[in-house]
Amino acid sequence: MADALHIPDHPGAITADWLHQALSEGSDSTIPPIRDVTLETIGAGVGMVGSLLRCRLTYEGARGSAPSSIIVKLPSPDDNTRRTARQLRLYQREYEFYRVLAPHVNVRTPALLYGHFDPDDHRFVLLLEDLGYMESADQVDGASERQAMAAVRAAAVFHSQFWNRVDQPPASTVHAPSTPEQHATVQSVYQRSLPRAFELFGDQFSASMRALAESYGSRLAAHSAMMAGGNQTLIHGDFRLDNMFFDRDDAAGVALVDWQVSGIGSG
Repeated sequence: MADALHIPDHPGAITADWLHQALSEGSDSTIPPIRDVTLETIGAGVGMVGSLLRCRLTYEGARGSAPSSIIVKLPSPDDNTRRTARQLRLYQREYEFYRVLAPHVNVRTPALLYGHFDPDDHRFVLLLEDLGYMESADQVDGASERQAMAAVRAAAVFHSQFWNRVDQPPASTVHAPSTPEQHATVQSVYQRSLPRAFELFGDQFSASMRALAESYGSRLAAHSAMMAGGNQTLIHGDFRLDNMFFDRDDAAGVALVDWQVSGIGSG
């Protein structure tokens, strides 16, 4: 992807001119001029590591094959969240997944229309295909039987593609096997986050579950090391309903989004 464009610092910096230049450089040099863009926030705040926007586009002339809407992903506006994302390479992982791995994986993902990542400060922007026309499910209400079967089959197909072949391209060009230092970092983030989880959701923890959560925190690095010693493959890392879209006409069709914690791990 071209690196000439600046990375928007906030949603207001996503203008019609900026989008036209980004889409022209990233995916379609023949895209007509964009007259207007309407921004809709579809993901931000609690639980979100980035800002997610739907941009509805109005063109100067006939739209042709140009998209009527796209998804734009930016860093979180929260300083603490951005620091954690940098520490865990979350933004870099997702950018490199879409740029390098997505064209090769045998599971559907939204098309990358433009992307830019700054390795110095880990700022990024992704312009992605809008999958809003597909069917989604609420992870609290749960999946239908058809959706659950589609998700499990997609995971099996995806994992089988890289099973014990993560030392070969394209996986090896993006991810390296986890290290003791990384295991320790994940344990540290978990332990720092647990008190806040108890503060916000303490009434959801039984006494035994609270004790288990605290005990696991001191053993997380060892558990991660144990898991890294077995069969390895490329994993999504956050395989839950909120990150899945289902094809309304194909019972087996599923697309996966949010690849920030993708990497090498135990399938």
